[in-house]
Amino acid sequence: MDFSDLILAVTGGVPAMNNLPVRSAYSIATQLKSIRSLWINDMKIQRRCTRTGFVGMFDRMMGKKMVGKDRDGNTYWEIWNPHGKFNPRREIRYAKPLEDVEFHEVIPEWRLWLRHIKKFPPTDEEIERGERERAETLRKAREIEAEDARLESLWELRNPDYQPSSSRKSGLDRLLEHHRSRHQPNAASGPGKGVRYVEEYDPFS
Repeated sequence: MDFSDLILAVTGGVPAMNNLPVRSAYSIATQLKSIRSLWINDMKIQRRCTRTGFVGMFDRMMGKKMVGKDRDGNTYWEIWNPHGKFNPRREIRYAKPLEDVEFHEVIPEWRLWLRHIKKFPPTDEEIERGERERAETLRKAREIEAEDARLESLWELRNPDYQPSSSRKSGLDRLLEHHRSRHQPNAASGPGKGVRYVEEYDPFS
């Protein structure tokens, strides 16, 4: 009995080469899929922390710091000016994708800060006070529109041939126009008469 006959006797008449495990393409693809699932799901927190750490380190190197956050999750940043002047660049990082964001959705107090009209970021008290003022303005505008509608209906009853004008302003426009007119400079005084023009901020711009 030679060596090949001995191998056949041990393996039960089947060549030993056929007993070796053969990895099919399906098993390899399954293993790669499990590795990918492990990387996407189980390593998501570690990758996010690593990315956040690198971004934070880069922000500190560039002199960037976060100064506030609004109720929508948007963060506001100030970037150091390398020229030495205290006029840092200001930016906003939206919580939503950029294609779903409109700048007018940002509350006016933070918009004033982004445009360098305000030197310091708004406080919670300033934001709440601004919201109350805007709510009061809207309430007055609705009252004016309701009163205008009542007077117009009475006028139409007394004058059946009356045709309302299409260029008639709404109550909110009339209220804002009246509010701005109170802060306009006096035309009769002219320039240099000691009258100082104060630009009034429009909360609905």
